[in-house]
Amino acid sequence: MKTKSVAAADVEHGAFRALWESDLIGTLFGTPDGRLFAASPAACRLFGKTEQDICAIGPAGLVDFVHQSALARLKKRAEKGYALVEMTFVRSDGTRFPALFSWFAFETVDGSQTCALVQDISRMKQAEERARVLSRQLLSVREEEKRQLSAALHHEIGSVSVGLSASLLAAEEDLREGKKRQALASIRECRRVFAQAGNRLRALAVDLRPPDLDLLGLTAALRQHFRELSRASPLRIAFTDATRGTRISPEAQTVLFRTAQEGVNNVIRHAEANWVRVRLSVTRQKICLTVADGGKGFDPRRLAGKPVRHLGLQAMQEMAASLGGEVVVQSAKGRGTTVRINLPREEPEA
Repeated sequence: MKTKSVAAADVEHGAFRALWESDLIGTLFGTPDGRLFAASPAACRLFGKTEQDICAIGPAGLVDFVHQSALARLKKRAEKGYALVEMTFVRSDGTRFPALFSWFAFETVDGSQTCALVQDISRMKQAEERARVLSRQLLSVREEEKRQLSAALHHEIGSVSVGLSASLLAAEEDLREGKKRQALASIRECRRVFAQAGNRLRALAVDLRPPDLDLLGLTAALRQHFRELSRASPLRIAFTDATRGTRISPEAQTVLFRTAQEGVNNVIRHAEANWVRVRLSVTRQKICLTVADGGKGFDPRRLAGKPVRHLGLQAMQEMAASLGGEVVVQSAKGRGTTVRINLPREEPEA
């Protein structure tokens, strides 16, 4: 007990006070032979045990049995007087958690003692796993985009090549036979096919990156995009800009445009709706884009766990998550769908 009281005094008045009082790192004091005689309040909370229980079971009782071999590595490295390893520990309720375990020895008036620091890295591991999953999903989305673009280009170029080749061949034959009127008709058909293909290729280019987004900004790009959609679809699109001229970063503009584009496309493809309302607004903390339609609606739970097969709601969630945002979906059968994209604001209001 004398050793513990000396250690407690060192903790209170010496160099270890900050470690002992830390809420983020559990601190364990012991002796070089592996015995523990003190555990900080953070360590007790971390393991869900009292200080007496921690000292009674020792380090081996805190480590997951699968990772007992880490103790051997720790002892070998401890010959140098310090060690740092990643280990899995067990709480009193049986749950396991990964942690960084650092150990070093020091001298006191009572001889050699040891200090071990345990830092829970569960959230860091979870964040790493989410990042890996997001990376794989974004890769799938990019590959799907490339596949769709490849198919569209193949179809357009193939159709143009076949149409132009047939019309030019017909014009050539007509000219050889002196059929000037028929030859001119074939040439006019070539011009029609070429113009149609050019319009389609320009539309594909806009889908890839609308020039208005870079030249005029998000609001103008959305208005232009919705005007073009309204010409090609009976869907009534009402767009409201309530940003009051708020500055939006280029990255956020791209994500908002893509999610609005995909949201309205989803309405056209799946909702069977006559109208859709798109609203862009801001608060002190976030930028919000809302796409609401009066279509047939659906059960959002049906989408849980489904793999990405097209640029749908999950792709919108991934784009929003890339900037620290979120997508909230509200829908019910026969009552339409509302998709809300929230992105954090980079600059506070003046």
